Amino acid sequence: MERRKELADAAEEMQKELFASRIRELETEYRKPERREEVRKVFAGLFRLRERQGGGRAGCLGICYRYGSIRMGTYGLRLVLYGEDFCLDRNPTVCEWRPPCFFEMFEEDMAVILRKLKSAFPRIYAYEEDAVRLRCVEYYLAAVCRLCMDMEGEILCTEEFRRMERMDGFYVFFGRYRGEGEILYRAGKDAPEQEDRESGREAHRQDRECGAEPETKTETKTEDKTEANTKAEYYVLTSQEGNSVPRPVNWYGKLDVRKMNRRDYGELPKHVLLDVKAGADAVYPDILTDPVLMVSPEARQVIKKYEAEMPFLFVVLCDTEGEEAVAYHCPVLTDVEENGECGEALYRVRTGKGSEVRIRSDLAESLLARGAVGLGLKEVADAERTACRT
Repeated sequence: MERRKELADAAEEMQKELFASRIRELETEYRKPERREEVRKVFAGLFRLRERQGGGRAGCLGICYRYGSIRMGTYGLRLVLYGEDFCLDRNPTVCEWRPPCFFEMFEEDMAVILRKLKSAFPRIYAYEEDAVRLRCVEYYLAAVCRLCMDMEGEILCTEEFRRMERMDGFYVFFGRYRGEGEILYRAGKDAPEQEDRESGREAHRQDRECGAEPETKTETKTEDKTEANTKAEYYVLTSQEGNSVPRPVNWYGKLDVRKMNRRDYGELPKHVLLDVKAGADAVYPDILTDPVLMVSPEARQVIKKYEAEMPFLFVVLCDTEGEEAVAYHCPVLTDVEENGECGEALYRVRTGKGSEVRIRSDLAESLLARGAVGLGLKEVADAERTACRT
């Protein structure tokens, strides 16, 4: 893990140099009237959608990035209008926004940075590339935040915003979805940008627990529990490709994977020892899927926050050649037939070709925010997508 930090530090130095010219390009691009009109239309579409939905008075607008979107390379920002109940709002108004130019430039930067890193470091694995991306993308997220601040007056002076019912003290924040952010605007404040700069910015925590005690005057405790939205979003969970991971061997007869279900798991031994082969540079990730889904103790703790009653099977992966033993836990998942539904944060879908594990987006975000290694995420093929109408 020390090498991940070394790679990320080296990448950031390169990103600083590249970004110095990129920010000038972005500033030039977003001085164009047509670009600014595109932004106004996106937000106007969100405000119209709120009006059509009859969602009541809006309490705040969140402009949020998601680690899952960054990991999959879609880079969609989530625009969310919450009512007075904020995160407990069962029907927030939501749409996706990918501002043009920003992340195309970021991908070009990544190609340059990774090429240079690969010439200076021995083989770079996928989980190490993730660390590099998450470090460097912060520059472009900051640029998007700056754009939103710069266009605050244009966004909030649209006819659609004026028509939308709002609570006293309505505010706009930028940050990680279901995480910490910074307030860009609050109704009733004079010159909010100037005041925020002088005070070192006002922090905003998207609180998940009603009535939580504040840690500071501007932050509140957060604990991941469930998605507030009634229509939850899911990904297909896989083991990330491109990593050197331990491979179980001779496991037949030790673990009957057919019984890894809620009905039959009680017939399995509570503790299982599996032999593995691991190379000298192997990493033990937080997610493994062969021969069954296995998660690290740290990942298990996060999953239990969402599914407190989920049973787990304890497994020890033993590399006899490397004289190493590592503990894992196998979640016993609810099985759902293809095209079926399940409200759990983690479950398995039986398909014609076998099965796949589905993970709810809030659980995936929570794992990624904690630095989980080895998660592979794919979009569910038939998932519905919500987009702003312009």
